[in-house]
Amino acid sequence: MTERIIVWADIKCPWCWISHRRLGAALAASARTITAEYRSYLLEPGGPLHTGLTVRQAALTVWGMSNTEWAQKRERIECAAQRQKLPIQIDTALVIDSQPAHRLLKLAVEHGADAYTVWDLAYRAHFADNANLEDPADLHHLGQRLGLAADAVQRMLEDNEYASAVVTDHRAARALGIRSVPAVAHGTDILDGAGVLGKIGIQAGTGGPGVAA
Repeated sequence: MTERIIVWADIKCPWCWISHRRLGAALAASARTITAEYRSYLLEPGGPLHTGLTVRQAALTVWGMSNTEWAQKRERIECAAQRQKLPIQIDTALVIDSQPAHRLLKLAVEHGADAYTVWDLAYRAHFADNANLEDPADLHHLGQRLGLAADAVQRMLEDNEYASAVVTDHRAARALGIRSVPAVAHGTDILDGAGVLGKIGIQAGTGGPGVAA
């Protein structure tokens, strides 16, 4: 019997990429047949108040963190990322409105791309390549990697395609009480935090299925 889980995430959340790889490894190793459906969650639904900053710059100014506080937070992220073999460059990742990237992911899945793969590539573009996923040129580059034709990406950007689908995902999560990501729906349970895989009943893994850089 096939089971289904629903994963809510935002591509600009480093813990979401780390969890994505953990989940991928666990599902690949599980004897159970579990399919994962990926949905959009917007950490900043109205977009960031300040753009054009790196995450480190935002942390030390907009978010009011000290150098020591940010160094500690960065170390936690990087240590967890290393265990999953993820090259997260959190200092130089950009503060972005992630909605255009979420729309691009929906376009790719609609065109038949594997959802796990397209999300992994988007995370990589943001955290490893530090692409500006608000910029049309960088979105076109990511779209090419997702196997999309340039005209399909351009139409999506010009016509605001999939914007309502992204908002619908986000509102559905909020209606379920989800206030942070990653979050997973398994049956009637909404799960988050480090114990998600154990609550689903699968073994945590490391170095989950990756996508070539």
